[in-house]
Amino acid sequence: MSHRITILTLSRKWGGRCVAGYDHTDSRVVRLVSDIHGKELNAQLTAGVNLLDVVDVDILCSCPNEHQIENILISPDSNLTVTGSTNVIESFAPLAYNSGNIFGNTHCKISDALDMDHSIELIKFSRMSIYVENGTTKAD
Repeated sequence: MSHRITILTLSRKWGGRCVAGYDHTDSRVVRLVSDIHGKELNAQLTAGVNLLDVVDVDILCSCPNEHQIENILISPDSNLTVTGSTNVIESFAPLAYNSGNIFGNTHCKISDALDMDHSIELIKFSRMSIYVENGTTKAD
């Protein structure tokens, strides 16, 4: 079944791409995977796809695992067909996680992934600065 998805992440992972987005068909945040074990997408499949692009892709089924309940399996014959793009990131604000911490952890890092049942959170913030200090990129 074809789903329309707005791409929210395109990170590199093990030579492929970890791709997550908002599934307009099912009204939820999803991660696109290439096998039932959560394998990332082939980098060639995502060539020409950019953040906030809207794509159509054939989905076979949900295939959650213990820590990545958002996984959905794409058809092996599927392409990410770009149908448009958006610059209205604010439209995803209602999906933002607003608990004051990330993945239930109030520290700067995730200390115990065993207690997590998901792996994607959208976080809304009012201000962010990215800068280089002594040759290192930092963010506040």
